[in-house]
Amino acid sequence: MNDFGVMISVLMIIAQFFKKIGLKSELIPLLNLILGVLFSIVWSDNYDLNRSVQLGLMVGLSASGMYDTCMVFEK
Repeated sequence: MNDFGVMISVLMIIAQFFKKIGLKSELIPLLNLILGVLFSIVWSDNYDLNRSVQLGLMVGLSASGMYDTCMVFEK
């Protein structure tokens, strides 16, 4: 699975969308984790659920870190 950058970018766009419609900023990391796991399971090219969940958590946490970094520069 080589789509980490794409999945992280999509998660950041979705997080920004939910922030604009009124979701609290404190819930964005949780949203990224949940969606990261779901995206990883759906986009996975292998059938190992444990590995897909681990990769999804890494993608979700990466998107949260990038989201937080972008919010620092937005202020």
